[in-house]
Amino acid sequence: MNKALSQLRPGSTACIKSLHLSGIMKQRLLDLGLIEGTQVQCLNRSPAGDPTAFLIRGAVIALRGSDSRKIEVV
Repeated sequence: MNKALSQLRPGSTACIKSLHLSGIMKQRLLDLGLIEGTQVQCLNRSPAGDPTAFLIRGAVIALRGSDSRKIEVV
């Protein structure tokens, strides 16, 4: 079932299906290895709920909800 990366709960994992971003943000995420098939684990949300920390290819990356809603995962 496809959903947005922002919908992952802390402790859950998913695989990247596609990025619905453009411009420099898309390029930055691609450079970090956020490509189709990459496994992502949701680690923690900030107390305010945004941003969220994800484990991606051994690196912890914090993404804002506005960006993580545009990343489709399965």
